[in-house]
Amino acid sequence: MKKVIKRIDVLNIAQPWVTCIFKHGKNIENNYSNKKQRGTVAIYCTKRNTKSWFDQCREDYKINLEFNEEWAGCIIGFADIDLVLEPGWTGVPKKYLKWWDDEKYGLALSNLRLLKNPIPVDKKDGIVRWWHLEGKNLSKVLKVLTSKDYADFREWKIPQDEKPR
Repeated sequence: MKKVIKRIDVLNIAQPWVTCIFKHGKNIENNYSNKKQRGTVAIYCTKRNTKSWFDQCREDYKINLEFNEEWAGCIIGFADIDLVLEPGWTGVPKKYLKWWDDEKYGLALSNLRLLKNPIPVDKKDGIVRWWHLEGKNLSKVLKVLTSKDYADFREWKIPQDEKPR
């Protein structure tokens, strides 16, 4: 029996960082607040084009990217949030250190699933970092999910232990 998905949480990520996640191994999304839940999120690529972020990507990570018009304003894939690194934590697994800003919360991303075709959704860009796919936006996304996507989808829950292992 196919899992019923009634709501999908969405994380807004700007370019070039969303491209770094899906194409260059970025496994942390830095955030100003702690997100208690863990599970699957849809990744929305914002329409925002900020030159300083592309400069930072080139200078800090030696990755030279251009703004991807095709992804802007679309759900481009899914990721699982496994844990959240707290600012100042020591003993963080080495695999997260390249991309983590240790003055922010680091959302550890795994099990990335890039969609073949981005899905345009109706959403006003802005400072809202988290939102939910509901109604016609949810229907559009559910139509393209494969049986593997359904099997991999992890419901949101709050873990008992917040510290990384």
